[in-house]
Amino acid sequence: MEIVALILAVVAVLLVWKYSFSLFFADAKDFWECIRLSCTPDLISILKGEYFEDVWKSLKLSLYVFVAPSLGFLTYSGVHHYL
Repeated sequence: MEIVALILAVVAVLLVWKYSFSLFFADAKDFWECIRLSCTPDLISILKGEYFEDVWKSLKLSLYVFVAPSLGFLTYSGVHHYL
């Protein structure tokens, strides 16, 4: 029964990522901009005058990446507990 919980958790993660994409990002270009700014060191962002944009977009990307696996973990724990 553990495999059922794992499969449901993976499905939950994929569905959350799919349907929450438009809540976090305007389009694919905005997503890649968030990745670019997240990989840019803070000192470079400060020198370019993009520091606050960097912080905001890094936060958006971090939330997008970590919310879905958290929900997947909760789904796995809940299903595993009841099975």
